[in-house]
Amino acid sequence: MRDKIWTFVLLALFLGVFVPAFNGAAGATTFSVANEQVSISTDAWTTVDENAREYHDNETVYFDGSVVEESEYRWNTTNGSIKAVEGGALANASQATIAYSGERHNQWKRVLTPMLIVIVGVAILLTLIVAGDAVVDAIGAGGGR
Repeated sequence: MRDKIWTFVLLALFLGVFVPAFNGAAGATTFSVANEQVSISTDAWTTVDENAREYHDNETVYFDGSVVEESEYRWNTTNGSIKAVEGGALANASQATIAYSGERHNQWKRVLTPMLIVIVGVAILLTLIVAGDAVVDAIGAGGGR
């Protein structure tokens, strides 16, 4: 029983200390790119100059000095393009400005985070199994009928 309690404590420490420490240690850098001029159309997708995937939908579109609602345009992060919505604030061939901002995570964090999620999931499952087994042992040791 004592071994199971120590296993539970060690797994809880791992989940409570190591995982948050890793997540914070693999820092991110803040970025911003302002004033990319682009001609937006409702007829076709327009490729933007900046790498859209890198910005993870952290774009802000401006037209005539005002922020354009995201419902007024479509943003394709796969190929880095934008298209105006028919009948929206962005008329055909509108000249708009795009600004990007957000955080770039380093390469190790992008690679290791999915693996860490799997490891944490397995650790949680093992913790539940150990805790459940300890409870069953405690109930069984209580002197049944």
